[in-house]
Amino acid sequence: MWSAADLPRLLPRLARAPRVELEAGSGSGTFLAAYAAAHRDTLIIGTEIKLERCRKAARKLSRAGADNGVILRARAEEVFARLAPRALAAVHVYFPDPWPKTRHRRRRLLRKGAVDEIARLLRPGGCLYLMTDFFDYYLQAVVLISLHAGLELDRDPAQVPAQAALSRYGPRLAALGKSIHYATARRRG
Repeated sequence: MWSAADLPRLLPRLARAPRVELEAGSGSGTFLAAYAAAHRDTLIIGTEIKLERCRKAARKLSRAGADNGVILRARAEEVFARLAPRALAAVHVYFPDPWPKTRHRRRRLLRKGAVDEIARLLRPGGCLYLMTDFFDYYLQAVVLISLHAGLELDRDPAQVPAQAALSRYGPRLAALGKSIHYATARRRG
């Protein structure tokens, strides 16, 4: 497990990787480990702020033998700020904290500044994948993405990686009959 302060030590590994992706808010690492195990040619970086969740994610990566997966104990925004432009092939955001109260929306990950950063970090053709059960969050994200000159929206759920359904919340919410909203945005060339 790494922290945001360790990121400079990780940068040479990013430079050598043929493909780098980032999961914002990895939780206990269910998606991170499954995706890393299925995509050995990709360096996948997970971010999570809670220590115990980072430990669980690190254990899942280890059990999966996924040495191409890394968990950083950091806010995604901290990591975004330290990466070079066009460093990422994809950013995954699955079931982010919805911060449902109007006065708390400024705490959401996908807000104007973060969408700008994600667009800066994606290489041309790179994707932002979003999955949420909270319609208001989905709507806010879709509006921000649609208004961004560097991103093109694609709401086809087939574009979201299959492992996203393996996230901790996906199966639980589906079993409860909750609607799950998907969006994919591609970085324009």
